[in-house]
Amino acid sequence: MPFHMDVTISNPDMTAITWAIDRDLLEKSKVFQMNPIEGKLDPGASSSIRVTFNPLEPLEYHARIPVYVDGDRSKAYLMIELKGEGQEAKIYFDRREIILPSVPLGF
Repeated sequence: MPFHMDVTISNPDMTAITWAIDRDLLEKSKVFQMNPIEGKLDPGASSSIRVTFNPLEPLEYHARIPVYVDGDRSKAYLMIELKGEGQEAKIYFDRREIILPSVPLGF
């Protein structure tokens, strides 16, 4: 079952900036997704990015995703580190015995 978390990015600068996340590395990970992956931030503005983790197997997953600013893809402005651990589906009950009420036959 996928897990979602929202991350907020903001621009404290006095000029507008454009940002982008490396789509190829994100698609390569196969278990992490981010939406949106690019945008523009006006001075003092904030934006929310939804990060989704959808594990395929019960393993530990790691990814480092670069964020580029103002179209300069020669050097990442920031690296976002994503970690997650997939687990097999389990159900636990607080008691080992379930007591059901008495009912007439046929119900």
